[in-house]
Amino acid sequence: MFEDVKNEPTNAPAERANNFVGAASNSQDDDSGRNKKKVLMIIIGLFVFVALIFGVWWLVGVLKNSIRNSALPNDKSNISEEEQARLNNVHLDGSDDNEENNNQEVNSEAIEYLSFNDFYKLPEDALETVNFSEYNLPINIKVDTANYYEISRKLAIDDGLDSLNNQAFAVIDNPWPKEELDFYAVSRKLNEEGVPLYLSADFISYYYQSILKQSFKDIEEGVFYESLWNISQSLYEQAKIRYESHLAAIGNINNRVLEGERLEAAFFAVSLELLKPQIAQIDIENKFNAGRFSPQDQRNFSFSVPAYLTDDVLRELDLIRAAKETSKSPVLLYDRDYKNFIIPLEYKDNARLQNFYLAGAWLNSVFPLNYRDDSCPDCLLDQDDWRINFTAASLISQDFSSSQELKNEWARVYKTIAFFKGLRDSWNYVDYRDQLSGLFGEDYDIATIFAEENIDSDANMESLRQALLQRGLVPMQGSLNLKTMDGYTKAGLQFLADFYWPNEFIFGSLSYPEVGLYLGGDKPAKNNVTACKVLREYQRCQGSSQDVLNLIYPAWRGESFLENADYANYTEALNKLRPLSELGMENNLNNYWASLFLWQSYLNSETAILPSYLSSDSWREQGAIGAAGAWTDMQLPLDKLGLKNTNSQANNLSISASVPDYAWVEPNLNYFNRLTAYNQMILDMFKALGIDERSSLASNRLRDAGIQIAGLRAIASKQAQGIVLDSDDNRFIRDFALMYSVDEAGLKTLSWRNNKLGANLQETLASPRLMIVAHSIGDKIVLAVGPVFNHLESK
Repeated sequence: MFEDVKNEPTNAPAERANNFVGAASNSQDDDSGRNKKKVLMIIIGLFVFVALIFGVWWLVGVLKNSIRNSALPNDKSNISEEEQARLNNVHLDGSDDNEENNNQEVNSEAIEYLSFNDFYKLPEDALETVNFSEYNLPINIKVDTANYYEISRKLAIDDGLDSLNNQAFAVIDNPWPKEELDFYAVSRKLNEEGVPLYLSADFISYYYQSILKQSFKDIEEGVFYESLWNISQSLYEQAKIRYESHLAAIGNINNRVLEGERLEAAFFAVSLELLKPQIAQIDIENKFNAGRFSPQDQRNFSFSVPAYLTDDVLRELDLIRAAKETSKSPVLLYDRDYKNFIIPLEYKDNARLQNFYLAGAWLNSVFPLNYRDDSCPDCLLDQDDWRINFTAASLISQDFSSSQELKNEWARVYKTIAFFKGLRDSWNYVDYRDQLSGLFGEDYDIATIFAEENIDSDANMESLRQALLQRGLVPMQGSLNLKTMDGYTKAGLQFLADFYWPNEFIFGSLSYPEVGLYLGGDKPAKNNVTACKVLREYQRCQGSSQDVLNLIYPAWRGESFLENADYANYTEALNKLRPLSELGMENNLNNYWASLFLWQSYLNSETAILPSYLSSDSWREQGAIGAAGAWTDMQLPLDKLGLKNTNSQANNLSISASVPDYAWVEPNLNYFNRLTAYNQMILDMFKALGIDERSSLASNRLRDAGIQIAGLRAIASKQAQGIVLDSDDNRFIRDFALMYSVDEAGLKTLSWRNNKLGANLQETLASPRLMIVAHSIGDKIVLAVGPVFNHLESK
């Protein structure tokens, strides 16, 4: 039987330590032979000195307030629940964001309270009214458009004629599916054929997510690598000094605290060994190979394992680098699957990224909360080994909490990863620190409270364990379910949490047993990707992209949605998810929710902001397909992009000179306003975290993206006002569509499996399709063509 664990939030974080030290003592001069003049001069000097000190103190106070006000732009007084605070990812150190806390050294600790959403602000110059150049539907596309026959000689558009006549747009298959596999290649081919380009929201989303993915890679290499080195080195040195001092005092005897101290040192020694350059990774000839470490890097990131840790650490490293089997960890003493250390393809061509990935995976290791006994036969450690492991976890928390510099360094890593990759809600150093100080006082000493000679040591450990099990959990953030054996065995301290997007939570909440019997007939239709048989009846065994679409666009009633939503209790379960999804989006919790927030605005835009000929349900349906494609693309690995060379650009310019100025850009101005705010939010957060200074490459990518978005937004604004685009506008659109090539494409399929029910789900982005739009330029109707997502969903 599992213990009775309550999942209620704890609301009593530990008091913060005073950062000040004792004031310097005063002294007196007892020489009675001084004359009055000297005494008077000293008094005057002292008065001036005190006045000067007071002035400096007052100025520092003003500066602190100024820094605090600029660093914390948004008032969070409306956040009242622990879960919402965690969802906002603001209270990294577990403190409440109240007035008392805000008055304590905010200039040095503000980084712990910041969230990306603090910097989200829509542009103020959004158009209140629009005045598109219009025409009425239906039309005769062959007669009423100025360039139909020119386009029809280059593209087979017969299948789209009816849609063009009645809906002003059509989507057709890519005529070059084997050669032109991406947005840029398709656009280049269209331009070579002399076809005016249309820039869809799909293309712009693909472009922007590519920039975000590459910027994150830049930060992993240029910021996170060094941050993890600094953190691991600092904590290793503290642990090493403590262990060696304790060892010298008591000798090499069987002692739980001594072994816990040794485990902490070994844990960070492994991290340093994984981070440090290997001989094969060094650019020995100093050829400035960007994918390798320089000789100077080799000197800067140097580390040697002490003799007393060599055997354990080197055996651990061998298992990690082999990445082949499940085996007992020589350092952590429990069985683990070392295939989790297989380096993803996108990290393999850069030495820093390889080492960063391995170290990050190691730092994800769990220090278990629960031990093996009759009630938990699958727990990772027996009680004796658990005591050592639990001691090490508590020491790590204590050492980490004692350094504001380390906490700030970690916040840069944690907050950025949490936004770009998503992190699972789990126990961290804050939880251990708060409970330790709450149970044993601010000046607690691990070596004393857990010492074997302390008759209360076992009771102290159990008290701490039970207190940690009371931690408030956030299921939408992937927190473990302690009521299941799987969750109970995996619970524990993780220095760096696992990556996590909320698909697992969303799909699980909308599958059997929460959602039940299929109601659509005897057998599901061909486009049903969610059904499987349970006890000889069709149940909903898997989620779907259609679930995500309906969360952001409640009016969505596409054919695939209706089929995959036709289950008992589906609507009720979906409605329970809406408040949580709204919270995630409104707070731009991470890139997953922020990108959905962008598409939520797009799909729910008022028809009044669009040209009348694109205000149909069909246009919204195509937008929903784009949103599903963007949701999939956001989660896919990076496509490695390269700027087109000068010769290619020159050729494109000569081709483009013969193309009429009929190019067009996504007409939804709300989309550009949201995307502008999105990009500026990230830039401002980078500046607040100090990433701007440490990785100018990543920030410059985003600044360049901001320039591109601003240019497209200006063009969309002109379109909305009925202003005919000039040659410069057309050139800007072409340059945007042609500026990159995909040098190496990442995987294009996401897969999920419900192991309990044996159900699979795949989301695939195939070669883009082509959207043809009949838009109005003054008194003419013209066609423009551009790539859009080709999103496929299957079992």
